[in-house]
Amino acid sequence: MQNSCNFVACSISKGAAMKLSSLLLSLLLAAPLLAAEEAPKPNEIVALDAEKAGPDFAVQGEYEGEVVREGKAEKYAAQIAALGEGKFHAVFLSGGLPGAGWDKKNLIQIDGKNEGDKTVFTGKDFSAEIKGDTLTGAHPPQETFSLKKVVRRSPTEGQKVPEGAIVLFDGTNTDAFERGLMDKQGRLITDLPKEYQNDGFISGRD
Repeated sequence: MQNSCNFVACSISKGAAMKLSSLLLSLLLAAPLLAAEEAPKPNEIVALDAEKAGPDFAVQGEYEGEVVREGKAEKYAAQIAALGEGKFHAVFLSGGLPGAGWDKKNLIQIDGKNEGDKTVFTGKDFSAEIKGDTLTGAHPPQETFSLKKVVRRSPTEGQKVPEGAIVLFDGTNTDAFERGLMDKQGRLITDLPKEYQNDGFISGRD
């Protein structure tokens, strides 16, 4: 019997039906394997606790100290961002950290990576390394610097909310946010309301 199809019905021979069934069964069995092979492999660690964040987390952050220029010590700082897989991006800032002395003019950007028990940044006439909580290095003209890792905190952290202040989030509810969520630890998972995003609540690099 020949296979025949039209817009209304389609009929096939018994042998063809068996072959088609075998093909469909093979595809169904292979689908999960193909999906597993094509699924992207995670290449970054997602963690809410520093202890579980991996070794790169211990390196990234802010560092501040001094650079010696022509025999004179000046404030100097760096911000280190982890890129994953032991790679980092560093921004070195003259005058100090943003909001703490940076002149908003002079900066050096350079990439680095983990090498043994330290993180190394190298570029044209530039070298620096992080070991433990200390970042040291040198760049022209014969300038050397030594920085320590810092964790900045607001001087008003933990204080009572001033009378008349607008409280967006206090760890008890997400009423001020249209799609606000709060995790089991009482931490906020959302963006700031649009009406507050340009009023000094969010700051970025210039």
